[in-house]
Amino acid sequence: MEVIGSLATRDLRPLIRLLDHPKKNLVQKAIYILGFMKDESVDRSLLKMVHDPSEQIREETLKALVRRKSAGIRELFPLIEDSSDNIRRCFLEYLGHKRSEEAENLLVDYLGKQRVNRKAFPQLLDAYRTLGRCGSRRSIPFLKDRLLNKAWIPGLGKSMHQQGAALALLELENKEAREILNLASKSRFPGVRNAYQSALELKNEQ
Repeated sequence: MEVIGSLATRDLRPLIRLLDHPKKNLVQKAIYILGFMKDESVDRSLLKMVHDPSEQIREETLKALVRRKSAGIRELFPLIEDSSDNIRRCFLEYLGHKRSEEAENLLVDYLGKQRVNRKAFPQLLDAYRTLGRCGSRRSIPFLKDRLLNKAWIPGLGKSMHQQGAALALLELENKEAREILNLASKSRFPGVRNAYQSALELKNEQ
């Protein structure tokens, strides 16, 4: 494998062909090495591996693409619903490591369409938390509506989104977010106050 890695600096084709090898350990090693190669064709090859049935290969691929910092967020965004908790968390950590208008827009669109149950609640909270970390003032109207508007969605899903929105506002840490959270903390609606308090407890646990 070391020889292939050395030769890959001159010709990537043998290494790329290894991505189709039946032995997963060889595929993972090939992905790892490709993650350091400075060639645009590598991104195209690696992006195909994001959809591999093997969790280990998908995870190695995500790490390689994050290391390269060249794959578009939109291309990787389907990983937000990956069957692996570890891959989802890794992807959301990548999204949340800096402010990004593209990541912010994708998350607002994604969260705006979500209808959840208790089982999916942790995933929803992680997505809202990430929005707070990568987002900006542009997210404020969406989050304010989610937290304070009592009419937009009925039932259990509403309280989950309210808590998520409060958590995102806590992560934003700007004046407008603090003003909305202050309103939530004093709301005459118990559900809004509870959502704020639950989000605050989660924030303090980090």
